[in-house]
Amino acid sequence: ILSESRKLEKLPSLNGCTALEIVRLDRCSLTELPLDICRTSPRLKSLELKSNMLTTVPVLNDCFDLRLLDLSGNLIESLHGHLFRGLSKVHDLILSHNKIHSINEDAFAGLARLQSLDLESNQIKYIHPKAFSHFIQLEDINLGNNEFADLPTKGLDKLLHLKTFNNPKLKEFPAPESFPKIQTLVLSYAYHCCPFLPLASMAVSVTPSLRDEVYFPTDNEFDFSIWNSSIDFWPQLSKHNLSSKFDPKINDLFHVYGSEYGHSGGLPVYPEEYFED
Repeated sequence: ILSESRKLEKLPSLNGCTALEIVRLDRCSLTELPLDICRTSPRLKSLELKSNMLTTVPVLNDCFDLRLLDLSGNLIESLHGHLFRGLSKVHDLILSHNKIHSINEDAFAGLARLQSLDLESNQIKYIHPKAFSHFIQLEDINLGNNEFADLPTKGLDKLLHLKTFNNPKLKEFPAPESFPKIQTLVLSYAYHCCPFLPLASMAVSVTPSLRDEVYFPTDNEFDFSIWNSSIDFWPQLSKHNLSSKFDPKINDLFHVYGSEYGHSGGLPVYPEEYFED
């Protein structure tokens, strides 16, 4: 992990680092990565390169175990050319705060398991109608602060969270049917929310009906004089032999638990008062 190494423009060779799983180089001046990074570090799972000087997506096609790729805050302009081929295990892709101006049809090919995609604060003016069609598990997408006029929905049917805020050219928003599982929307215009309001009211969980069963004992079954009153019950129990009063097993029970019982102040204290011959 290296942070704020402003003079670092190239990552040294990672030859011999076969067990390396996490690489984080943020706020440096990287312009490229070694072409053999996936070969020298085949177990790489997390690669964070935010706030550098990258102008293109690094070649990572052989990083088969990669899960997280953070390229935010760079100078990337294009996503053309099957850049993510082979990255089928990536579940988080962060491309926010770059200079991407369009998303073509094959931009995300290979990202079959992607769950979260962040494209906030780019310069996206156009998104191909099939740009998201490769996704089968995408749950969260952030397209806020861009300039596109149309939002394709193919491949977004599993979405739970969608952000398109500060997209002034997005005048028309897709119908609720395009997002059957949606839970969170952060949109550009207030009127975009209107068609989703009935869904919000339907989503409010209905409290299940409750059934109470109350038992009221009769006067012969319950003595209200002992309600919420407790002191030691038969404190001298251990000094008395009650074998003649109880079955032997009951006698053992009182010897074990007798000190935990309670009685009201008006009850006899000593057990022999209860069991007179």
